[in-house]
Amino acid sequence: MVKVPRIILKSLRDLWKGKIQYGAVSLIIFIGILIFVCCYEAYLNLNMSYNAFYDRLNMADYWVSVDGVSRNAVKDMNEIAGVDAYGRIVEDLFIDMGGESGEKVVGRVITLPENEMPGVNRVEIEVGNYFSGSSGREILVERHFATYYNLKPGDWLTLEYEQVKMRFRIRGIVMSPEHIWIVKSAQEPMPTPRTFGVIFMPLKNAEKIFNMEGMINEVTISVAPDKDRDRILDQVKTILERNYIKRMTSKDDPVVLQNRRIDIVQGIRTAYMTARKDLPVVQLLRQDMESFAMLAFLFPMLFLAMASLTIYVLLNRLVESQRIQIGLMRAMGYGQNVIMLHYLGFAIVVGVVGSITGVIAGHLLANGLTEMYVQQLNIPIIETEVHWGTILAGIITGLSIPLIAGLVPAWSTIRIQPAEAMRPATPGGGNRFVMKVLTYMLRPFPYYIKMPIRNVLRNFRRSLFMASGIASAIIMVLVAMSFVDAVDESFARQWDTVQKYDALIHLQGESAASNVSLISHLEGIAGAEAVLDIPYRIRFKDKKIDTSIEGIQENSSMLNLITQDGTKIDVSAESILLPYSYKDKLGAQIGDILRLEPLTGTVGETDKRLGGYVWSYVGGRAYMPLREVQKLQRDFGAATGIMVRFDGQPDSYTLKRIYNIPQVASMEIVTDTRKMIDEQMGFFWVMIGIMLLMGTALGAAIIFNGVMVNITQRTREMAVMRAVGLGDRMLAFMISLENILIAAIGVAAGIPLGKYISRMFFEAMSTSAEDVISMAPPEVSMRSYIIACTAAVLIMLISQIPAILQIVNQNLATVTKEWSE
Repeated sequence: MVKVPRIILKSLRDLWKGKIQYGAVSLIIFIGILIFVCCYEAYLNLNMSYNAFYDRLNMADYWVSVDGVSRNAVKDMNEIAGVDAYGRIVEDLFIDMGGESGEKVVGRVITLPENEMPGVNRVEIEVGNYFSGSSGREILVERHFATYYNLKPGDWLTLEYEQVKMRFRIRGIVMSPEHIWIVKSAQEPMPTPRTFGVIFMPLKNAEKIFNMEGMINEVTISVAPDKDRDRILDQVKTILERNYIKRMTSKDDPVVLQNRRIDIVQGIRTAYMTARKDLPVVQLLRQDMESFAMLAFLFPMLFLAMASLTIYVLLNRLVESQRIQIGLMRAMGYGQNVIMLHYLGFAIVVGVVGSITGVIAGHLLANGLTEMYVQQLNIPIIETEVHWGTILAGIITGLSIPLIAGLVPAWSTIRIQPAEAMRPATPGGGNRFVMKVLTYMLRPFPYYIKMPIRNVLRNFRRSLFMASGIASAIIMVLVAMSFVDAVDESFARQWDTVQKYDALIHLQGESAASNVSLISHLEGIAGAEAVLDIPYRIRFKDKKIDTSIEGIQENSSMLNLITQDGTKIDVSAESILLPYSYKDKLGAQIGDILRLEPLTGTVGETDKRLGGYVWSYVGGRAYMPLREVQKLQRDFGAATGIMVRFDGQPDSYTLKRIYNIPQVASMEIVTDTRKMIDEQMGFFWVMIGIMLLMGTALGAAIIFNGVMVNITQRTREMAVMRAVGLGDRMLAFMISLENILIAAIGVAAGIPLGKYISRMFFEAMSTSAEDVISMAPPEVSMRSYIIACTAAVLIMLISQIPAILQIVNQNLATVTKEWSE
């Protein structure tokens, strides 16, 4: 029979005696590691799912847009080793949705081969079938648009191009790797399905509609992973040059306006190449994923860092309570290192239990979290696997934090000398001067008020430990609630402060601004203003941004521009306003001179002073007075849209009259946009709920351990009070009052720290994915402060119940004979 060493038996007895406290610490480690492994594995699974979806449908690596080139050029590109190229027509037209309002929608036509899927950017058939191969008019409809209008195979749609209407039959509902999220352009990253839809059409039909027989205007290129991409792009340029496309530019190309003018004068045609990473939909997904990954890492780390405090307090209390036992072990010959490792072993046990169970549960839950996120985007592929790197990181983190936290208390055992340890430690009396002043101030109060206040200050370090638990709970709740406040503030800024219009009417091309007068006089319209949105490149020194400049009326009643701090700012003829997300990208300060270069055409180049940075929630565009933008385009009647405010709820007759105006392309209703964004926030609210639960659990565990440590260190003191006649209710009241006073200290520390850490979180989660979506900096609301403080105090009052019951049920005769701290 193997004899178990006595020191191990002692460890097991101590663990069993403090099983509730050690169990609470293990629970903290468990929750932190669970969330870390669950969220980070889900993030890795999502990346795998996206890539698997892209691979299955062979999403292109490059998109080359031209004004028109022969399909023979695509054949030559397919002869390049490692290249799979597909030429297609991409054009916008109008979809007549009919109905009482005569609603029209901008439809983007993308062509597909008539008899088979293309090699690049294939589509996934959700419902129905691919084209039948007949010469009939058939289309496939992208699922977002089909879902919104409840379209199904067999339905007919009326398409309109250059005032010619055609009827097409829906053959199937499809998914496309290019349209996981529907993005109209970089300037309109989140159009609603009510105003924009994607349809797929056989190439032969599109050739006739758009008068492009034998031609295409976009080439999608997929490159094998092992091929030299720069060399392949050079070969693509050579093929385009043979087809009279003399230059291929890209987002990062330094080509300036003068070169474009020379090209146009000399009749040189150009192509524009977009890499997959620069595709707006990919940027949106990347921003969303990077924010998710940052949250998956930062929040559990904050959680575990605060949990380390509990471990430190618990082991410190254990060492102090076992001073005599440590002295006896030293006297019996146990070495300093053995004793130190004995107490450090408690941290190892809670770390092993918490981290092992945490990684197992986290891995099991990661698949469910992945499935939830994938279902929100309706991706048909879910890829999951065991990510051993994440699991190993979780185990190492779960062990390291309690080891580091327990090192100082364990190390302190070395300094304890046997002779000194055999005597009980002198009870803390607090600062004498402070206690005298406190005695004088509390003289009018009864004992059951005096004693709790004196106890808080008598051992202030112990009180600070408990207060830190309250502060930790407040910090965790405030961090979670700050995201809620940021979303609420962003929505309030966008819909209640900035956007004062009810709908944005999109006009065909740069239509006449005179339509404003016509629309403003319609029944049911309270006001209307024209806008002109033109693609532009903005340069400052060696930095540049491709965006658009939107011309609006000065003192506009429809668009109320504000700075990042909420101050109103208006456009002026002498300057240009930029979105705040461009500040770091350009590095320009207010007053600096910016170079403006049009991305289309050859007119409109100018210099403008930077007048300020404005806040923007979705997308990002620059702002100037409408007259100035029209002047740049040398067209004082130009407008691309009209902002309107309805007089109450618009009826079908008013909408129909708007849609019947020949130059109206579509109308984006603000309420539809808000509804769409709310629906896309579902997963975000799930994560916020998890964060709040974690904060509550952490607060409960830390406060519970703090209360238990506080009371168990004073068992004899409380037993004496009960022995001299203090009732259980009065004792419970005094303990509660003491804890409430300590909670007040925790609240005072937790509120500023929570606000500071919330801002740090927000800044850390701000990604560089073109800042397609921006949120207002978190200004923690009074609601969040009340929720955090109330939750912390309630957790503290509930957590003290087991400790009070332990005091009430203790044996007075036994306790009063024991040595106690």
